[in-house]
Amino acid sequence: MTDQALRLRALLDEQFLVLVLLLALVTVTGGWLVYTTHVDPGEERFERQAPSWSVQSEFDHRAVVTQQNPLYSVGSNLSNRSVYFATVSPRFEGAYRFSYRARESGELNSRVTLAVVKRGLVTEPNSENTTVVWQRTRTIGSIDGTTLRPDDSIRVPFSTNATALGNEVTTIEERLGKPSDRTQLYLRATVIVSGLVNGREVDRKTTHRLSLRFDEGTYRVSNAGPNVESFERTEMVTRERSFEPLREFISPILFFIGCGGLGVLVVVQRRGSLPLTEQEHARLEYLDDRNQFDEWISEIRLPEEALELPEAEASSLGSLVDFAIDTENGVIEAPGEEVFYVVHDGYLYTYRPPVLDEAREPAAGAEEPTGDADDGLDSFDFSFLDRDERSEDDLPSSAASHGDEN
Repeated sequence: MTDQALRLRALLDEQFLVLVLLLALVTVTGGWLVYTTHVDPGEERFERQAPSWSVQSEFDHRAVVTQQNPLYSVGSNLSNRSVYFATVSPRFEGAYRFSYRARESGELNSRVTLAVVKRGLVTEPNSENTTVVWQRTRTIGSIDGTTLRPDDSIRVPFSTNATALGNEVTTIEERLGKPSDRTQLYLRATVIVSGLVNGREVDRKTTHRLSLRFDEGTYRVSNAGPNVESFERTEMVTRERSFEPLREFISPILFFIGCGGLGVLVVVQRRGSLPLTEQEHARLEYLDDRNQFDEWISEIRLPEEALELPEAEASSLGSLVDFAIDTENGVIEAPGEEVFYVVHDGYLYTYRPPVLDEAREPAAGAEEPTGDADDGLDSFDFSFLDRDERSEDDLPSSAASHGDEN
């Protein structure tokens, strides 16, 4: 097993419960996303623009020339002008047109009434509010009971003497003592429609005014149109909820990662493959010390004479480095081998890191190691190094005997 794999096993063993909880959370989250995305996404309500419809109305008008004049011949029609001559063309004629449009379908019953309205108004002091002090209304045309479909139109003709209407307004004002601040004269079209448009019931009343104003021998026409009024509306719609492609793709991946990870952890845990042996723990401790104390270690090949010195074995690389620091020595690593030395005061202090059984590969020409592999892990007491004088008698018996063998 490589050192990287050993570290991974140690991490999995140490954080086993955390990983199980994390993978369980990933599994639950992925399962919920899969269910809500692919199995039962549910419904959502949203507001959308419903099919609209609109009405259009306008006055077509003209004045008929009835008096001799230097500009127009008698009987001429002056059409859709803003100003007409009261003495030359007093006869005011035309028609009111009404139609509607719908995006889908429609069928409306309609009633159109044309009337002439004359009235006097008074504006209240220090206010924009007005009061109608007198009013006279006379119907001049109507059409009732016409069925209209989209783009159909209804036409109501009218004909009246504009000059006579202006004179009536003046006469009423004079006889009432001129009570008004101002007067109004207009044709009023009242349209009442009811029925279905775009599948919805409609019941509306619309008015349209064509104003007439007299001024020094002329009368002016305004607000003839066309006037267009649109009716927009929104509606709530229910549809199956949809999600982004990323969620549709990620949700099953999360679910299978969570399930697969949990399955692997359970299998290796039941087989006992995660917990480290004492030898593997010792190997990890050595790897940590090797990384930590790298700057204190030099790779040097010792001469044979140094290797024949009495040998003492350290329990860990960290202990050997601490000893080297205390004695102001360096730690030496044998090239191509995992063996560390400190040469001091006639002794060879050694640390041989544990090697996992499956990683042992004897060097070429070397003999197979004998004895218990754990012999190199025996603890060593370096307390005798605090004394000023050292002799072979100060060494522990295990280290002395080992030196005799060398």
